[in-house]
Amino acid sequence: MLDIGAGSGLVAEMIASIFPGKTVVAVDVTNRILPTVGVPFRTFDGTMLPFENGSFDCALLCNVLHHVKVDQRRGLLTEILRVTGGGPLVIKDHIAESRLDHFKLAWLDFAGNAPFGGMVEARYLGGSDWDALFGALHCTGDRLPDSPYRGAVYGLMFSNRLEICLRVISLGRGGLHGNGGH
Repeated sequence: MLDIGAGSGLVAEMIASIFPGKTVVAVDVTNRILPTVGVPFRTFDGTMLPFENGSFDCALLCNVLHHVKVDQRRGLLTEILRVTGGGPLVIKDHIAESRLDHFKLAWLDFAGNAPFGGMVEARYLGGSDWDALFGALHCTGDRLPDSPYRGAVYGLMFSNRLEICLRVISLGRGGLHGNGGH
């Protein structure tokens, strides 16, 4: 599995511990991986992944795509589909349908990323943006069941509907798929 935008590497390491015998590789545009993380890590330029076609069985983007420039999203997803042979990709990100949603998500991004030097610049996608992106890529973007990310006061301030998980698969998936080990 390939974890794109891995940050500290903790999510990649946790996934590797759940699936012993499988390889999890972490990539990001900057090296902020914790020294105690044991998964392989590589930096990349944010556009071209340094891997062969079909090198991975699947990929994860966790809170990444809203930080990618709008005009570079399609290219990055195309590149991820190349290295996975068409997916699946699991994307955990946000969905914003109003100015208030955008404001709330920007505040959450700032509070969550600024303390450790993470990226705070973001452009959030609405439902039609997600649909257009997957349509342009000839992919399905199946929404996974919603989860209660926040409760109590935080749940009222920052509704769980702002979070989205998707399973993305290329409709043209074919002979490039995986090498059976990642």
